[in-house]
Amino acid sequence: MNNKTNDDKTTLFRTQTFIVVATFCIVAIVFSVLFINSRYIQNLKKDHLEKTIDTISIIHSRSALHINEGLDWITANVGICANKLNKDANLFSEDNMKIVKTFSNDYDFTEIAIVDSNGNFQGASGLKTNVADKEFFINTFQTKQPITIYTKTELFNTKCIIFTFPLFNKNHLQVGILVAYISKDFFEKRFLYQPEISEGLDNTIEYSFILDYNTGEFIVKPSNFLSEENLHHFSTTIQKAIISNSPNKILFKENVKSRDLYAIYTKLKATNLCAVTFLSKSEEGKHNLIANRTITVIFVLLALILILFLATFSYIQISNIKKLQKFTMKDRITNGGNGDWFNIEAQKLINISTPNSRALIFLDIDKFKVINDKYGYEAGNKTLRYIYNCIVSSLESGEIAARVEADTFAILVKYYSENVLKERIDLLSLKINSFNIPQKERFLFYISCGIYIINKNDSNILSMRDKAFFALNNSSKITLRTAHIGFFSENEHNLLLKEKEIENKMEFALLDNQFIVYLQPKYNVQNDTIVGAEALVRWNDPKLGLILPNQFIPLFEKNGFIQTLDLYVFRQVCKIIRKWLDEGKQPVTISVNLSRVYLNNTDFLNDFEKVIDYYKVPAKYIELEITESIMQKNLNDVINIINRIHEKGFSCSLDDFGSGYSSLNMLKNIPIDVLKIDRKFFTDNEDNPERGNSIIGSIIDLAHKLNIKTVSEGVENNEQLEFLKKTNCDMVQCFLKSKPMPVEEFEKILFD
Repeated sequence: MNNKTNDDKTTLFRTQTFIVVATFCIVAIVFSVLFINSRYIQNLKKDHLEKTIDTISIIHSRSALHINEGLDWITANVGICANKLNKDANLFSEDNMKIVKTFSNDYDFTEIAIVDSNGNFQGASGLKTNVADKEFFINTFQTKQPITIYTKTELFNTKCIIFTFPLFNKNHLQVGILVAYISKDFFEKRFLYQPEISEGLDNTIEYSFILDYNTGEFIVKPSNFLSEENLHHFSTTIQKAIISNSPNKILFKENVKSRDLYAIYTKLKATNLCAVTFLSKSEEGKHNLIANRTITVIFVLLALILILFLATFSYIQISNIKKLQKFTMKDRITNGGNGDWFNIEAQKLINISTPNSRALIFLDIDKFKVINDKYGYEAGNKTLRYIYNCIVSSLESGEIAARVEADTFAILVKYYSENVLKERIDLLSLKINSFNIPQKERFLFYISCGIYIINKNDSNILSMRDKAFFALNNSSKITLRTAHIGFFSENEHNLLLKEKEIENKMEFALLDNQFIVYLQPKYNVQNDTIVGAEALVRWNDPKLGLILPNQFIPLFEKNGFIQTLDLYVFRQVCKIIRKWLDEGKQPVTISVNLSRVYLNNTDFLNDFEKVIDYYKVPAKYIELEITESIMQKNLNDVINIINRIHEKGFSCSLDDFGSGYSSLNMLKNIPIDVLKIDRKFFTDNEDNPERGNSIIGSIIDLAHKLNIKTVSEGVENNEQLEFLKKTNCDMVQCFLKSKPMPVEEFEKILFD
């Protein structure tokens, strides 16, 4: 702690000056109480409002997702029941009614019934009637799609949520529907999301409810502190927003019985319902009054204390300041300065330094916990003091160091060049390990250093510390003899911030249908016709526009969200194929990528099977595409995964063959259907195309002998295309033929 004496004198002088000036400021302080208190209350209200709005937005997103999942779950189970029925004989056969009764008992439906094309209704409970004039019956036969509707039913003299599923015979003619009734009480109990009281929001309760936006009726009403007039007002506001095609979410505030009430809504997919979340909060007047009085009392007491004791205890005040400085600025283990002391001293030195003349280093001892675990904490503390002394003894004049936390040290040094700094750190690591020289059993310390070069734009020491700490944990390391060095990278730092921004948006983006499926055609090499396509995902952010996969897929693979996105893309592909089949068009096979993360879950295909069963899409139209990097896994595990894909009826392709992990020998062991030859075979062999073409030809020939179809990627010119024709390559997928495109454009090319 250099310049300690001068600093103490400066502190004492400032304290004495404060005592004199404070006497004349007492009156101004007292009269400032009201103004300061008023500003404080305003800030308090603002902070509370922002926190309340953030809270209801998060709760509502979870609520809407939870309810939609409940609707999807019920629809899927009704679909499963429908698929088990025999649609080519008497719909009301004994076997069919037995299946319906079993599902009714298993899933606790109020009623589940079969309805033929004439509207004849026969339920699991034995109830028989005719529903030909009912809205759900008419809509299901018109749309030929599952319908979810909340309406009053005369069968039970109450309102129910009705789920219908069309029934088709083997000739794809609709012969009836399967209809299931769920009471609103059952749906609320099983699927309505009601979170706990949130921490940090006193007297705040969240409510999530469902509203029929056609009639303005709440299926499940909020608590009784809302009057019928209030409920009518909220439902009318939401109805107007839906009619005017306003955004799916609106946020409005009303004062109800001296309580601020905030509400947000989202339309539930494929229904006449919307999810509504209320968050009510008592008026803050009482809390503000308490805060107001508290601040007033504090200021008055402060004024009295200053008036009565300022002069009398000036000496005691100065002594206490000196003791406090010594206590708060000292590290109890190293007896040197602590983190607070380092911040103050480093800021002073930086302020008088020229840009790029200083470097801030965060030094961490790798695996220091081993010392505490093996030799005890006292030995660990002794080691920290030793390392601190080694650091301090290596400093030049005008450089400082301190232990800031645990086994991490902050060092501010003069900066000459990267090489000089590397050499100093290397010598420091050798100095720290010099105690090993006379020892028979050596204990080597490896140190990691994060380095930030301070430039002219830096002014805050805390910000600089964050950047040095980021370099310690995130930057690529330079390895020395017993040290690792990482220099701060602005690009890596910005990338981390961007990744965090993407993570904050991804859940809502999926709920908001911002992920869009594009299709890239696969062409038959010989006759230039489209024989398939690959499904690729794009993110259409309302603010950032179209985000390409390489900007979010690697991040999603790290945080696990890729599993949810893969299933979403698969569901969209099934919808596309189902649409083509319903329109009487001949589909082509669409390949869907499976990430490496998804393949770690051996039961991942169960979710895919549920989706394809729901949309009744033949599995032959879907190809599951695994990447070559999966070959890092145990080969037997890979073969088992591919066999399971085949058991479900899907075909399987291997993407990126030749990008780094595969071999020709591997092809004889893995039972794939399609081999995609990586673009590197073309781009990396431009200097010697004949050699590259020989390799490609051999791969295609070997694949054909193994009954494996081939797809070439990265074809950039007609010469390469002609070569592939000669080698009898089956398909090409490349920008030369067509870029990935929206589904509508693909359909025009395929069917027109």
